[in-house]
This record gives sequence, C-alpha cells and structure tokens, in this order.
Amino acid sequence: MSKISKKAKEKHLKPFGDHRNFLSRITKTLYYGKLPNSDRLSLPVTELATELFSEAKIGTSLERLHCNDAASISRNACISPCSFILAILYLERLKTCNSDYLQRVNPSELFLVSLMVSSKFLYDDGEEDEVFMKDWAISGSISLKKLVQLEKDFLNAINWEIFVSEANFWKKLCDLERVLAKKEGVNRGWFTYSELNAILTLVDAYHLCHYIAYLYLVIVFNHLQLELMYLMPLCSSRRITSAKLTRWK
Repeated sequence: MSKISKKAKEKHLKPFGDHRNFLSRITKTLYYGKLPNSDRLSLPVTELATELFSEAKIGTSLERLHCNDAASISRNACISPCSFILAILYLERLKTCNSDYLQRVNPSELFLVSLMVSSKFLYDDGEEDEVFMKDWAISGSISLKKLVQLEKDFLNAINWEIFVSEANFWKKLCDLERVLAKKEGVNRGWFTYSELNAILTLVDAYHLCHYIAYLYLVIVFNHLQLELMYLMPLCSSRRITSAKLTRWK
C-alpha cells in the first residue's frame, strides 16, 4: 500500500462536520456502493474527472486524461474524495487566473499535480517530504525531478492560492453531487430518490411551486384550446344540419 494513505491516516485533523454522516453521504452520492479499504475515486467520479481535466484541450489538442490513467493514479495514490474536490476548485481557479497554463500542461500531469497539492494541503505536515514526493512520482509513473518541476509550475500558475474554505468545500461537493446525479440518472433512464434529492437540494421551494403552478395552468389552457378546436366544427355541422332540416320541413 502507498505510504501516502498511511500518512493521511496518521493525521489528527479537525474534520468538517460529522465524519460518519459524511461517509454515509458520499457512499450514495459519489456512487461508491461500498467504501473501499483504501481511498480511491469511484468509476462515475473518475469518468467525470477525465472530462473536467481534458476540457481545456478540446479543440486545440488531442491530449486527454484517459479513464484508465485517472483510475490508476487514483488507486495508486489512494486519492480521497476530499482531495478531488479541492483539485476541482484549483482547476476552476486556473481557468480564471491562468488559462494559458492549462493549454500548456498535459491533462494527466495536471490531474496528478492537482491531487498532490490538494492532498498536501489536507494531510501533509511537512515531514519526510522527499519520501512523500517519491510516492507521488511512482503513482504517476514519472520521475521525481519532473514531478518537482510540475509542482513548482502549478503553484506559480495558481499564484500559490491553494487555501479552500469550509463553505467553498461544501458548495463544491453539492455541485459535484448534482452533476453526477443528473449524469447517472440520464444515462440510466430513471432517477433514484438520492439523485432527485441531490438535484433539487438548492432549488428554491417558492419558485419551484410557482413553476409547477405555471406548468399546470399552461397544460389546462392547452387542453381547453384543444377541446374548443374539437367542439367548434361539431357546433358548425349541427347548425348546418339544423338549418337543412328546417328548410325541408
């Protein structure tokens, strides 16, 4: 097992919220089914990662983060969902502050270094940093020297702004859950209760009721229009028939 996961388990950090509830939540919303013995990303999350970290290259390059590469890094480095959420936030910051960097860096290397920096932010205490870096280099199948340079370039590109507040963490988790729920539900053809709950979490109840009432009125109005369109020819034909009968009499 990677030393990365061992170091993470040795930390005594103050968690965000109730840890048991958090694990129960992500088991459903991040599609683990059952949490693995060592940290890694679930298949739906890994597939989403390949899309997000390859997005900057679409239309300009054939370089992509492939699913098997993302899964390998996730498994070998024992990536936690928390680290991945921070990595997404870093990616969004880079899109805003340094989009040129995203055009230069390889998506697989960006994925690796983003996760490494986010994991360091969450778990690293600064001790045995050289061993820690070696483990990450092995997980990404690159040399230690190249990984060190990737980290320097990444931190300079993001202006060393790697702090993530608790509010931003939970907001991004909700966003991730909503995107995954919509994607999986559409692919499957139906939605579970947990998926609907994730999708509707941030929907304003008043505006939702207002929208439902509006749809109801539109449906009733259309129904009345169809009835009128059906009845008008009947009324006209009855008038004609009645007029003919009167003349015949």
